[in-house]
Amino acid sequence: EIKRRVEYLVLDMHFSDTWAAPGHQLTPDAWRGLDYEQLRKRVRGYAKRVMLAFRKASATPDMVMVGNEINQGMLWPQGRLWVRGRPRWSRLAGLLRAATAGIDAGSGGRRPAIMLQVAYFPAPPHAWTFLQNLISRGVRFDVVGYDYYPYWLGPLPHLRPRLTRLAERIHKRVIVAETAY
Repeated sequence: EIKRRVEYLVLDMHFSDTWAAPGHQLTPDAWRGLDYEQLRKRVRGYAKRVMLAFRKASATPDMVMVGNEINQGMLWPQGRLWVRGRPRWSRLAGLLRAATAGIDAGSGGRRPAIMLQVAYFPAPPHAWTFLQNLISRGVRFDVVGYDYYPYWLGPLPHLRPRLTRLAERIHKRVIVAETAY
């Protein structure tokens, strides 16, 4: 008889009706047409309801990934980071703060770690700049989820030094959150 148990539960909230990636961050159909403030409230409420449902099922996540590969923002068009060549850091940060507030409100006394996942960046300083912009706008997170695809990032021996440099600059844990090796 094999006994199984969950050692560590990570929940990925895509905030989309379908997959989410740097070039594909569509707002769920039910939220389309909302203005920015309405969208922030929906994000907070949704995150809270999800966490309450997991708590009710005695399956509170240990970590929650807010969005998926959010380099270009999330919940487009309201949360798109780059519009006409200009970044809208405050809009993305506001949506992320709303999500983490909802996660906190729904998790009770057992606050999960928050992960932000970034997809391929040409080099760690780009990831650091992205994350630093969010930190400076009050976005709280504990872990950086980094994608590793050898096609773009080079061979496996290059991975550890790249992630180590990022972790040292951002002062957060960095993990490989997505890969195809």
